[in-house]
Amino acid sequence: MSKEPVVRVMLTRCGPIFARREPWHPPTNVYETAEHMVVKVDIAGVEPESLHISIDENVLRVRGRREEFSNPRQVAIHRLEIPYGDFETNVHLAVPIDQEHVEANYQNGFLTVTLPKEQTRRVIVQTEQEN
Repeated sequence: MSKEPVVRVMLTRCGPIFARREPWHPPTNVYETAEHMVVKVDIAGVEPESLHISIDENVLRVRGRREEFSNPRQVAIHRLEIPYGDFETNVHLAVPIDQEHVEANYQNGFLTVTLPKEQTRRVIVQTEQEN
């Protein structure tokens, strides 16, 4: 039997073992303030151009891709925990959102989406007064 590391043999024979068929789900925090819902997604190493953010029926959907580890056949991998490939996270929003004023900021590997709550307007009911 070869003394070559098992991972190197698998990479040579099977291609990257970390190539995912299903999207991976990044760690995500969701919190609420008096005025906003805030979603913070841990996606270090993702190019901002690969991000797709949408809101449909009060569900925030964040999708993107972290490019795969380069030149895997030229290294002996000892540990491989960082996921690569397509990712997706869906967050069900607990309150109606003002979609016209949603903001997204990507800094230090974190995507922060700030979603202002939709303001409810009070409707005043008028009645006719009898004379």
